[in-house]
Amino acid sequence: MLPAADVALLMNFYVCLMTMLAMLLALRSREACPGMRYWLASVLLFSALMLLLYLRTAGMPGWLGVGVVNALACTALLLIWLGLRAYRNELRSGDHGWLLLPVLLGAALWWLAGEARHFAVRVLLVNAVLMVLVGMILKLVFVQRAPHEYGRACLGGLLAGTMLVLLFRMGSVLLHGAEVSAGKDQGFSILLLVLGFVILGSGYSFLLIQSDWLQERLRQQASLDPLTGLFNRRGMARAGELIMANCQRQQGILTAAMLDLDHFKQINDRLGHAAGDEVLVAVSERLKRQMRGGDVLVRSGGEEFAVLLPGCNLDEARQWAERLRDALATQPLQAGGQLLAVSVSAGLAQWQPGETLDQLFVRADRAMYAAKAAGRNCVRTSAVLDEPASET
Repeated sequence: MLPAADVALLMNFYVCLMTMLAMLLALRSREACPGMRYWLASVLLFSALMLLLYLRTAGMPGWLGVGVVNALACTALLLIWLGLRAYRNELRSGDHGWLLLPVLLGAALWWLAGEARHFAVRVLLVNAVLMVLVGMILKLVFVQRAPHEYGRACLGGLLAGTMLVLLFRMGSVLLHGAEVSAGKDQGFSILLLVLGFVILGSGYSFLLIQSDWLQERLRQQASLDPLTGLFNRRGMARAGELIMANCQRQQGILTAAMLDLDHFKQINDRLGHAAGDEVLVAVSERLKRQMRGGDVLVRSGGEEFAVLLPGCNLDEARQWAERLRDALATQPLQAGGQLLAVSVSAGLAQWQPGETLDQLFVRADRAMYAAKAAGRNCVRTSAVLDEPASET
């Protein structure tokens, strides 16, 4: 019958392999989120770590196992940290320099492994380094976490448990002072089992993060226009609800703009729809450069664009629209292999208390058609259109 320590080691190796298999299936069956490959590598290292611990009980030199095993654990945690940095789009080339830390740790442990009296120093050093790494990971897990990101919450809980296990290990060594190794202490077997479940749970946390990422990406894609990358009508409704609620709560100012490219059908008829798409993309890029921080730009359909301008009154919005109109009219853009002059007709409406988002854009749309009726390539506001209605 295998000793308890051997059973624990084999179980840990088994769950690591299962986690690795699940993550490999995730990589093959669906688009992987940023960071997933780092996390898969961390599970591979944890599997190698458990195998080395088992070999250590079978007769591998202790001085070799101590340095390599702890260096692998340190590297695996660093890979989790790097994966989270990649997931949050914060990964920098210099971050990989942290991977020198396991090499330095392994060298220090190899140097201290010669004498038993250094055992407590080794344990305290290893656990202190691992606790710092776990703390770095926990910071990334919980900072700016959305409520629906269950994978990060699960990973954070497991790592918080790992922190407690490391504290328990340090306290045990400080209190008892005797070397605890596989095959000599039943408590060490229990510790390995706990860590095995943490590793297994971490692997499935990565899969949950993958699922959260895919769901968020689907939500974003459902709200974005595939050609220009701008919000579509659905995205405008979601963003507009937040802006309208803020205006109502703070009695703020909000102006809506409707923009329509003049004679766009002629471009499609003369140069083809591919050239028309190039025009839409080029105009979208120019519009983006005219946006302020809190503005919302939407491709509402065809050659029409809608803009929400929080904190901007009608006069300020008109100045903004005139600058935009002038920039488009005086700077030809490249499309269909030639330079094209593009103009825009713009309609503006300022939000009135009690008005819905749809009602606001209906008034802006009426102003835009008034601009077209006035000869195109101009700006009109709803103020003039609303005057007769206000007098009756």
